[in-house]
Amino acid sequence: FVFTKKFFSSEIRTKSNSDATSGTSEVEINESRDRNTFDQIFARTLSLLLEQLENYLFNCYDCLALLLMIKVTHASRRIMHYDRKIRVLDNFFHRVTMLLWPRLKMVMDAQLRSVRNTNASRLGGIELHPHYISRRYAEFTCSISLILNKGNAVGGGGGA
Repeated sequence: FVFTKKFFSSEIRTKSNSDATSGTSEVEINESRDRNTFDQIFARTLSLLLEQLENYLFNCYDCLALLLMIKVTHASRRIMHYDRKIRVLDNFFHRVTMLLWPRLKMVMDAQLRSVRNTNASRLGGIELHPHYISRRYAEFTCSISLILNKGNAVGGGGGA
């Protein structure tokens, strides 16, 4: 987008003032033209990315991977939109988010159903060590907590 903005800015600057007198500002015209140029160049690539993501999500049952993809998408969208003021990818990021959230909900619901429907008597006898289901649940919740807290330390554990 930065390339197209720099490349086509000379063409936009030399246009006549007829557009400015029609009531639309030059900035709006520039953004519209930049968006159209970007769409013409990258539409097929972005469509391919969305298609590949859909294909991946169809067989993805990893809650942590989905949550990480949502966090990365959100961070990328925030950087592009607010820090760099590049808004042409907003629609793409929105579509990616709309693919990820429903899949995360479906996978989490499946996980919860699995835990609820588990027969406790078939999971093994009483041992001195923590049960493997308890350990896996603790690891899962800790991972989610770390992802949601941006990797900051959770709890009051020591550290240097």
